[in-house]
Amino acid sequence: MEANGYVHLKTDSPILFGFTKTVIGLYGLKLFEESDDISQDLKQKPELLIKTHYEGLNIAGSDRIHYLKFVLDSEMPIEKDEELATIVREKETGEKEGSKKDEEETD
Repeated sequence: MEANGYVHLKTDSPILFGFTKTVIGLYGLKLFEESDDISQDLKQKPELLIKTHYEGLNIAGSDRIHYLKFVLDSEMPIEKDEELATIVREKETGEKEGSKKDEEETD
C-alpha cells in the first residue's frame, strides 16, 4: 500500500476521538498530530480553522473540537480486528456499569 496523503479527523465527539486513537495504536499507524482541543492550540493551522458543517451542529454537545492527523501507509492486519472488537466491548461494558453505579448513587 502506498501512502498518498494524510487523514485529518476533526470531531466534537470524544468517543470517536478515543476510538480512532485506539485504532491508530492497535494497528501501528503513524500519528503526526493530535489535539484534545484545537481552540487551545496556539499554533493554529489554516486547515484547522476551516469549520465543517458538523462542527456547527455540535451533535456531541461538546465544547471541544478534537483533531488527529495520521496516515494509512500499510495494510491493516485483519488479525487485529478481533482484538479491537474486544477492546470496544470492554469499554462499552465499563461505561454501562459506570452509568448504573452513578444512577444507584443518585437514588
